[in-house]
Amino acid sequence: MIPLRQHIIFSSILAALFVIDILTTEQVLSLGGGELNPFMVWITSSMILHAVIKALLIALVIAVAHVADERVPRSGIALYGILILMYCGVIVNNIYALGTFYR
Repeated sequence: MIPLRQHIIFSSILAALFVIDILTTEQVLSLGGGELNPFMVWITSSMILHAVIKALLIALVIAVAHVADERVPRSGIALYGILILMYCGVIVNNIYALGTFYR
């Protein structure tokens, strides 16, 4: 089972990445860029909705990581790791997109 301290650390990292994702996405959209993920288009139309969805996603990830780790040891950590890497990629993409507006 994942110790509480690790849940807090990994979920905090993921939450920070979500905030950076929201801010960079909002910046790209405000400069005239578009949302590439068709499932997120309606969500990114409102920064508040975007933040609420990401907060709910954090809660879901914490619950799933906890249950998964009870069934398969260390699988919760793997879930956090995969999501953290994925959101690092999303943020790199957003920063790259921002760079295209300032050339």
